Amino acid sequence: MAYRDLIEGKHIRQLYLDELRSAREGSLGLRLIGLVTESEETAAESARILIERARAEAEEPTGQALIDLIEQMVIYMFPRKSREEVAKMLGLAELKQTRVYQEAKEEGLMEGLKEGFARGTQEGFQGGQLSALLEGIAEIVDLKFGLEGTRLLPEINKIQDVGTLRAILRAAGSARTVEELRSVYRE
Repeated sequence: MAYRDLIEGKHIRQLYLDELRSAREGSLGLRLIGLVTESEETAAESARILIERARAEAEEPTGQALIDLIEQMVIYMFPRKSREEVAKMLGLAELKQTRVYQEAKEEGLMEGLKEGFARGTQEGFQGGQLSALLEGIAEIVDLKFGLEGTRLLPEINKIQDVGTLRAILRAAGSARTVEELRSVYRE
């Protein structure tokens, strides 16, 4: 077997999570995994220590992501407790009341709103372009090719690319046959 040399050699070390000594020892990642083996009696204290380590050792935004992960893990370990009770148990309730946390939260919300507004505006503009192009194509195809041309519209209406629709609109005026027009968007 290809992996036998790795297993029998010194390249891989077998590690049992229940053998990890405390949240203060070992890598943060290993201790985070080891948190799932903690008993209810020791889980809260271990989680608090891990949160302290995440604050000290991990840079933002990774540190906050680790803290959120630890909080979520403890929530699953204590299903009868509310999120607020778990946050208080882990000492996170005070953190969320600090000015720094509130400012960061507000800043994140504002960035999210700006990005959402910009994306919504862009999608609305693009949606308006699509509608106008489709209406123009439908009008020209109907006038130029009649019923035979209007049979193309279900295919053309599925196209969501503005550039392709512009090419169809330009070609609709000069195309001599329905097939010639169809070749514009089937290429």
